[in-house]
Amino acid sequence: MTEKQALEILGLKEDYSKIDVENRFNILLKKHRAGILSADEFSGRHSFEEITEAYNYLMGYHVEMPQEPIKPPNPIFKLLGIDEKKAKNFLYYYKYHIIGVILILAMLVSIVKSCVTKVTPDVNVVVIGNIYFDSEQINKTLLSKFENFKYISVDGATFFPEMDPQQQYAMTMKKTVLLGAGDVDVFIVDKNNFDELCKLGAFAPMDDYAKQLGINSNDDIALYGTTEDDPQRRLYGIDVSASKVLEEAKVLGDKKIAALSIKSKNIDNAKEVIRLFANDAK
Repeated sequence: MTEKQALEILGLKEDYSKIDVENRFNILLKKHRAGILSADEFSGRHSFEEITEAYNYLMGYHVEMPQEPIKPPNPIFKLLGIDEKKAKNFLYYYKYHIIGVILILAMLVSIVKSCVTKVTPDVNVVVIGNIYFDSEQINKTLLSKFENFKYISVDGATFFPEMDPQQQYAMTMKKTVLLGAGDVDVFIVDKNNFDELCKLGAFAPMDDYAKQLGINSNDDIALYGTTEDDPQRRLYGIDVSASKVLEEAKVLGDKKIAALSIKSKNIDNAKEVIRLFANDAK
């Protein structure tokens, strides 16, 4: 590498000082770690390894950068006439978006498939939060409690503290799709998601159904909240953490809250399910 090449890579002029080199490199390093280096800062062709090499050269370190063995061009990229380096950079910087799109497409395919072979569920249950669940076990347990039910749809998005960013992104996308689908009857959520979704207006107030659900206003398991559109405190959730039915259904989590979806299409069945959890949790 020559001095001219190093200056071009870092975007410095010939009258540079070592302080200029340090400042410029630190800016690029911070942006690289944050994943926000723009194309012009790479000049469309310089990798961060080249930027580091240029920094070492201008600072007088002359560190030899390890040379990766030259790999033959990928035949698929070559056949399609695609620049392999640009394609790999695109995949690296947009990997989370690609994962999200793939997940959405997979769910859309699943929805289309279910429409073709559609079996209308008696109730749709969605589990969201730091809660482990087994869809088949929930279905089996609830069907054993309601003889008039033939099919129960169960889905959800599981979040846990040690999730890696890709899992977190995928589950967030799935949660968004589930909320937007409009076919949820009963939510089972943790406290964080209860507070968030209640504020967004995802739950139907259950004040009018309290007696039907076997709930008194002063019960410890009755959870009240407000929404962005309605500042009045209403009954939006029931703490069912102690429910033996959910324990039998292998729904595991420190905090489990049942709520009625504002978009529920099977409201009578949904209330029966919540009543079962509530009475069992007292």
